[in-house]
Amino acid sequence: QMDGVMGLQGWQWLYIIEGIPAIALGLLTPILMTDRPRDAKWLEADERNWLTATMDAELAAKSQSGKHNFMAGLKDKRTLVYSALYFGLVCGIYGLGLWMPTIVAALGKFSTAEVGFIVFIPYAVAAVFVYFWSKRADRTGKRAWHASVSMVLAGVGLVAAGYLLPVNPFLAMVGLTLSAMGIYGAIAPFLSMPSAALTGAAAASGLALVNSLGNLGGFISPYAVGLLKDATGSNQSGLLFLSLCLCITAVATYLYARRRPEGDASLDPAVAAAAAVDPAKVS
Repeated sequence: QMDGVMGLQGWQWLYIIEGIPAIALGLLTPILMTDRPRDAKWLEADERNWLTATMDAELAAKSQSGKHNFMAGLKDKRTLVYSALYFGLVCGIYGLGLWMPTIVAALGKFSTAEVGFIVFIPYAVAAVFVYFWSKRADRTGKRAWHASVSMVLAGVGLVAAGYLLPVNPFLAMVGLTLSAMGIYGAIAPFLSMPSAALTGAAAASGLALVNSLGNLGGFISPYAVGLLKDATGSNQSGLLFLSLCLCITAVATYLYARRRPEGDASLDPAVAAAAAVDPAKVS
């Protein structure tokens, strides 16, 4: 409906409208957010004091384990492992975008607005799931378990969507919704693990490396899916590959992190130090 307005085409308006919120938030972030809890005016005084004391205790506990400068984060073995694991997760994420247009087209002929509402469904359900799943991961401290279960759910959902499409497009949409729940439900507990493993400047550089190397999966996986489709003549082979990426990553994540402090908060000495500050506020 915006096509032709101010001499711009519809796709150009799409980019502009999507970019405006990011620009607005970028301008507001330095004003609304603070670098330190003690400067956060939107927290009560006792909350600021508790959070400052807790972070100091966690930093003191982690500082005993080694260097935490910028280069240490890039060289840390854990950073490289989580980069490889995130690569597998991102490869699987591509499957959601790959299969969505095919399933929506199979549901029937819809207007552009109707297609937008249909595509919204998996993401809306996933958003609700992510909220409660992330809270559960925080409450239990079982980050590795929650991330792994989510990835398995995503892999199963992708396979279900692919193989149910010829049978019933609506069931295929259910499978795709499960996949969206799993994919987005895995991201928060997964990325919280390298965040918990590293501290100081090492955390900043380490997380940047995990995201940079991991997101290469979004570049490589389309080529792999294309090669498989050309070789087999079927989209299902590509979905099986992406599902396999997710399931292998889920198993590897669980085996690597389940007995590590960042994968299970109950094993983290920093958690014990925070509990000593105020046991009532540490779950």
